[in-house]
Amino acid sequence: MGSRFAVAVLCLFFVVSMAVAVGLDADTVTLEDSGLNGVDGTGDSDSDTGGLLDGDVEKFIVRTAGDPGPVVDELEDLGVTVRYEYELIDAVAVEMVPALLETVEDVPGVEAVEDDAVIEPVLVQSTSQINAQQVWDGHGETGDGVVIAVLDTGIAEHDDLENVVDRQDFTGEGDGDEHGHGTHVASTAAGSGAASAGTYRGVADGADLMDVKVLDRTGAGHMSDAIAGMEYATGNGADILSLSIGASIPCDGNDAMSLAADTVVERGVVVVAAAGNSGPAAGTITSPGCAENVITVGAVDATDSTAAFSSRGPTADGRAKPDVVAPGVLIGAASNDGGYTTKSGTSMATPHVAGVAALLLAADPGLSPERVKTVVMETAADIGEDRYAQGAGRVDAEAAFADATDAEPGAAEADRDRERDDASSTARESEGMEEVTGVEQRERNGTMQYRVTGLVNGTFVDVWVDPEGDRVVAVEPVGTVRSFVLHLQHRVSSLLAGLFS
Repeated sequence: MGSRFAVAVLCLFFVVSMAVAVGLDADTVTLEDSGLNGVDGTGDSDSDTGGLLDGDVEKFIVRTAGDPGPVVDELEDLGVTVRYEYELIDAVAVEMVPALLETVEDVPGVEAVEDDAVIEPVLVQSTSQINAQQVWDGHGETGDGVVIAVLDTGIAEHDDLENVVDRQDFTGEGDGDEHGHGTHVASTAAGSGAASAGTYRGVADGADLMDVKVLDRTGAGHMSDAIAGMEYATGNGADILSLSIGASIPCDGNDAMSLAADTVVERGVVVVAAAGNSGPAAGTITSPGCAENVITVGAVDATDSTAAFSSRGPTADGRAKPDVVAPGVLIGAASNDGGYTTKSGTSMATPHVAGVAALLLAADPGLSPERVKTVVMETAADIGEDRYAQGAGRVDAEAAFADATDAEPGAAEADRDRERDDASSTARESEGMEEVTGVEQRERNGTMQYRVTGLVNGTFVDVWVDPEGDRVVAVEPVGTVRSFVLHLQHRVSSLLAGLFS
């Protein structure tokens, strides 16, 4: 008895060791704090401005009382460079020397001039923590037909991210992601997990992604570029904007970026924004997280405790924010080198909620952004913390889905169980499988099928069965390493069963 127990323990230890050896290593990345300043430059002009154009050029956003068109000519006559003329809000983004500030403020039609603040990133258990698995398995929803625009550092080429349907660059660097933040965010929202056999599957992997690059390779950008990115995404078919970016400015919701975000919501597009990484101090919500109509997201760890870094409310005008919290500590997702990495921040929490919104819109495309926000907040799990820390609570994908669709939580699970049993029986009968060791639903050749793993003549094979569970589609040998681990697991199970029988 003693020797058999020792052998069992030794084998179990070896299985665990092998699992670690063949697993995916994740580089732990903590909060990102670039400490970056705005972009500087110089400009010259022959216009008579009394030497006002001497000095460094800086970026500003000029808000106008109505259509900015008539103001543009006067600004250009002053030597001001107009970078963007917005449609979402009555404003233009400009470059000029600060000495022109008072002159520009006096131009007829100019309502206010604000600094074009620097924006930066506000950075396997996380999908299960928000009950996304129950929506996939219990309701068969993965976000099909929904487009999530990720405004970030870009999205790198990655096996998990073949669902990028559009790319637009506002940094001048071109496509790609040399920083890595945007790739990680996109993967969390809608990555397939293909390169990790599903381990790093995103919340709504059936959704499409729009890559709107507004931060450069250093993680820096400006509000003006983000607003231009919002306009592009809104005008080109995005259903959801995921904004894991923030400007640390006095935030009452009346800055240009917050106003633009609210306008996007008014036009029928869901906007999800990071709360910021300036906690635990009160009143630290960043823009556009302070916008009234967006879903503002704070971060919790794996134990559902609000992360110390997660920004707290209220906003500068006294409103309660964030709206909800989501997993944002040591989140594993795709990296820009083709592998995986872990990051922390409200940046990581935000795409979890964007993914949940995609699941809701896929089930009911008629849901308004206001309804999506209400459902997400009303069904969030209260974690017992202050309203300005947790918002309404930790987002719950299954509860939100059930509320939005009037579905009974878990009502479809019985059908899934029946299909799994049918698939297992089909594999046994068709291939003479002596023992079934696993049944799971996976995507294969563009369709969802059941992969039944088991022993045939002492060898582990995968038998792929159609979604109804009654027809074998393919039979494939299990890879060498996986087969080795499966044999060890099977041996340990047999030893333990004999030991305690």
